[in-house]
Amino acid sequence: MAVDPNFELIVRQAQQQLETVGKGIRSEDEQRRWFDFREVGTPVGKFEYEKLHTLFDRSKGNEEYIKMRKDKDAKVGEAQTAKISVDFLAAMERDFRLRHRSRIRLFVHASCRHTSHSQDNGPLRVNTIGWLASLSKEAGGKAENEE
Repeated sequence: MAVDPNFELIVRQAQQQLETVGKGIRSEDEQRRWFDFREVGTPVGKFEYEKLHTLFDRSKGNEEYIKMRKDKDAKVGEAQTAKISVDFLAAMERDFRLRHRSRIRLFVHASCRHTSHSQDNGPLRVNTIGWLASLSKEAGGKAENEE
């Protein structure tokens, strides 16, 4: 499986941007720049959601990952290639969006997230114990903590 071209583009731009930021930190005559993706060719303002979605498009990686998960003969590295690129792009999108949220919105979001993680059917338990239980079932066993 080849690396997602959108993922490759974002990483390449990140390298260039980090070089510029590094120069700005070391120099007194350059201002440190924000990571804003203007050099990718898709300048994105904080309210331009369609452009933001296009910039961080993960559809190809998601499709590849689903295909690899369904294929019993797929190699772990093939699934990881898709999964890592999708996760990286998602993290970058969340980071970009986070810069433009209000303090009260961040507070409410954090409160709801913590409450969700405290529930038995929340993402913390489902994505840890639930996932391990499903792996155990696939292997033909039964997990100790399975409900």
